[in-house]
Amino acid sequence: MDDGRALGGAEVVVVGAGVLGACAAYRLAQAGARVTVLDSAPFSGASANSFCWLNGFGKHPRSYYRLNISAIREHKELADELGGTWVRTPGGLHWAASGRAGFTSDLEQTVRQLRSWGARVEAYAPDEVRRIEPGLRLGPDVPVVYRLLEEGWLHPAPLVGAALERAARDYGLRHVVGEVAGFEAGGGVRLSSGQRIGADLAVLAAGVRTPELAALAGGSAPMATSPGSMVVTTPVPAPLRHVLLGPDLCVRPDGAGRLRVSSEALLGRRVESVDDPDVREVMTALGRALPAASGAEVERVLHGTRPLPPDGYPALGFDPDVPWLYYLYTHSGITLAAALAVMLVEHLTDPQSTAVRPYLVDRFAADRPQVVGPGAE
Repeated sequence: MDDGRALGGAEVVVVGAGVLGACAAYRLAQAGARVTVLDSAPFSGASANSFCWLNGFGKHPRSYYRLNISAIREHKELADELGGTWVRTPGGLHWAASGRAGFTSDLEQTVRQLRSWGARVEAYAPDEVRRIEPGLRLGPDVPVVYRLLEEGWLHPAPLVGAALERAARDYGLRHVVGEVAGFEAGGGVRLSSGQRIGADLAVLAAGVRTPELAALAGGSAPMATSPGSMVVTTPVPAPLRHVLLGPDLCVRPDGAGRLRVSSEALLGRRVESVDDPDVREVMTALGRALPAASGAEVERVLHGTRPLPPDGYPALGFDPDVPWLYYLYTHSGITLAAALAVMLVEHLTDPQSTAVRPYLVDRFAADRPQVVGPGAE
């Protein structure tokens, strides 16, 4: 597929059917491409095992923060378009205690920065915050609770299902389950079953498997990875309204009265057992902050691995040496998926798009030092 060619009639294979791959496949099919989505184990990667926090918290520079906030709006628009209710944005409640905060070394400084960028932030005394989150109880070492109104969470499974179903119904998308064995020049894919899928373009939206798949095509996708874990609780009697983010706890509703719970310690390692000390610690913290959840038990432990581009920003674009191979991988993929899907289509139809330029994957190529990424702002 040549740069700048209209998508109408182009044969595109999207490898990966998590949130990012599903959003990309839907928008590509909607734009006129004949899309095949290929996944080896449907909904088993990072999308299924993520905290799914929608946010722009601590995202630098300002342009990247704004991309995250616009991505949340894109998620809302996509949910409206597909008739879904998987996006929840009541806000996130952040607090620090005894000088410690969650996901930032200085909560006050982070809030000042966000406000200067136009973020909608409310401040509450700990006793006042019960008006908007009745079950929350915080200790005397918490001076203030900040509510970031743009934040929320995403239920990924119904989004993936609805995007693929609508794309199949309205735009002829095909969904194939199989393992990639190799690629053919021009974009075609060979499966381990022997099946061949012809294509003009292969889009890799396969998370941490992207480098492995890129190598099969003769390409290179620079990436680090990061493990993470969380737990899902048994149902609790009092509903939770917001995402909660403190120095030793992050929690959100997970449906049917359950809570999805983690901490910075758990989000930095792979945990296998409900008896792990970090699991016990986070459940204790949950009971302190939400007394109604003090009797909750761990129903299951989730763990996944996140893709991390070398500079931490999204990586998309054609492989510098394989013109039919396109990358789509990022940290914060849950938040960014709907926006990156739009950017993908924009880039394929307008290769000179200025919105895409800071995130092009060729900024990592050693022989292209003139390419500047978003962190240079």
